[in-house]
Amino acid sequence: MVLVALAFLSAKAAIGPCTGIAGGQGDPHLYGAHGGHADFRGRDNTFFNVVSHQKMSANVKTKDGEFRLHGATINGSWMVEFHLVAQTTAGLLHWTYDAARISPASLLGFSNGTCGGVHFKLTGSRMGNLLRDGPLQRKVCGDVVLQVRLA
Repeated sequence: MVLVALAFLSAKAAIGPCTGIAGGQGDPHLYGAHGGHADFRGRDNTFFNVVSHQKMSANVKTKDGEFRLHGATINGSWMVEFHLVAQTTAGLLHWTYDAARISPASLLGFSNGTCGGVHFKLTGSRMGNLLRDGPLQRKVCGDVVLQVRLA
């Protein structure tokens, strides 16, 4: 089973017999399935392939940003889009998450995809409904689970 989870562009993926989970979040902090970790400096409005596997490819788009952290000004980058293509037991999965396109109903980014040719959207929690694992946040496509959560 493959798990892909996002929390304001926090992405996790596990594939095949590997028991660890690799992913990244924020101004990209990346971590590997076997315990390694690194900070990643993207380029403004540039796509990077972060997971490449015979049955899955995941890409993120980074955007430059300046922010304050513990009293220091940081010049960094943020993951602002996530794009996934995967071959699943239900057919081909295409999924896009765009953090910059915030939904006023959920305060989450835009999420759109197809599973075996059938369209779906993950909209996250509706205002006033703080479920973190309901039908608006989770999509099962064959052996892949997509999860959208508010960080």
